[in-house]
Amino acid sequence: MARTRKEETDIKVNVVKVLSRQEYEKGGASELRIIEWIVNGNKKAPTLERREKWIGHDGEERAGKAKGLSASDVWIILENMREIGKLMEIPAAKIAGILQEADGSSEPAMAGKFEGDDPW
Repeated sequence: MARTRKEETDIKVNVVKVLSRQEYEKGGASELRIIEWIVNGNKKAPTLERREKWIGHDGEERAGKAKGLSASDVWIILENMREIGKLMEIPAAKIAGILQEADGSSEPAMAGKFEGDDPW
């Protein structure tokens, strides 16, 4: 039985927002960013990642492997959680509930911060 050749998958990335960028002395960088993968024209849900960058022999910046998050990354995420929530389409009520639990108070941590149906 002859194998049929699988069609090539068209994969692109759309960088929605770079939250922080750390440049390296020898070239390259590391970015904490929100991205959307587009696979064969279908946009996937936004994701948050730390991605290493390096400079190729042609002088162009190339994306390397995704990396784990550090404590400073978590701090940046917490400082920017409203914007991240909006860009990643996380319901504001869900974020407020999590903050309330973390705070241990009976009042939602973000009470009164949102107006109307669109809190972002």
